[in-house]
Amino acid sequence: MKIKILFLLSYCLVFCFLFLTNCSNTVSEEPETGLTDEQIQSLKDELGERGSCFVETLAAASDVAGFPVAIPGYIPEGFNRQERIVLSQLGSGLPAEMKREDHVNIVDTNSFWQEDEKVMFSIQQSQGKAGIAGGEPVWVCGIQGEKKYLPADSRRMYPSEILTLAIQKDGYSFAMYATLAGPLDEETIEKILCSMGND
Repeated sequence: MKIKILFLLSYCLVFCFLFLTNCSNTVSEEPETGLTDEQIQSLKDELGERGSCFVETLAAASDVAGFPVAIPGYIPEGFNRQERIVLSQLGSGLPAEMKREDHVNIVDTNSFWQEDEKVMFSIQQSQGKAGIAGGEPVWVCGIQGEKKYLPADSRRMYPSEILTLAIQKDGYSFAMYATLAGPLDEETIEKILCSMGND
C-alpha cells in the first residue's frame, strides 16, 4: 500500500512539474518578431507617413511589409547580412493625388564581404510587378528578367562596376544590386538571386 501511495505521489509531482513548466514557457514566450502588435502597427504608420523604417529581424520585416520576406538559399562564404533591414514605400511623402492606391512596400537587405566591405550585394523585394529603370531584357534564373550595368566610379562608396539583375516570380519582384568585385562575378550574383526563397 505504501509503495502504491509513493508511486502515486511521485507521478503527481512529475505531472505538476511538467504542467507548470509548460505553462511558464507558454506565458513567457515572445512573438517571433520580438515586437508587440502595437510596435508593428507603429512601424507600419511610420512607413506610410515617412516612407521608410528600419527593423532588425526578417520576421519583423515580413509583418511590417505585409508579405513573407525571402532569403537566398545560397550565399558565398565570407558574406554577412547587415542586421538593419530597410523598408520603404513607393509614393510616400507625395501629395495625395499623386500617391499610389496600392501601397507598394519594398524590403532591402544588404550583405557585405568580411575581407572588404566595399564588396557587397543588396536584395530588394516587393509584392507585385516592378522593374529596374533602363534595364535590358535578359533570361535570368530560366525566366524573363532584366539586367543593367553601372560603370566603375572611384568617387562612389562602392567604386567597382555594379550589376543589377531583376526577376519576377510567384507574384513577387526581386532586384539584386551587387559589386562585380572579390568573389562576386556575374555567375555568382545570378546564383544568389536564383536561390531566393522563403524556406
